[in-house]
Amino acid sequence: MDDYTKILPKMLSGDGLVKALSVVPKYDENSKNMDIGERLIALSIYMIFIFHLKCP
Repeated sequence: MDDYTKILPKMLSGDGLVKALSVVPKYDENSKNMDIGERLIALSIYMIFIFHLKCP
């Protein structure tokens, strides 16, 4: 079995975590107008896409 922990980002804590959480992405107007269900579905699809890019 592959060791997927090697591709995970480093766990942050303290000031590093606060700094990372302070970065807020820009959202387009379409995203702002979606209801919570639509945003969660879009996020799920995005996360699956990113996971497949990182895993060979």
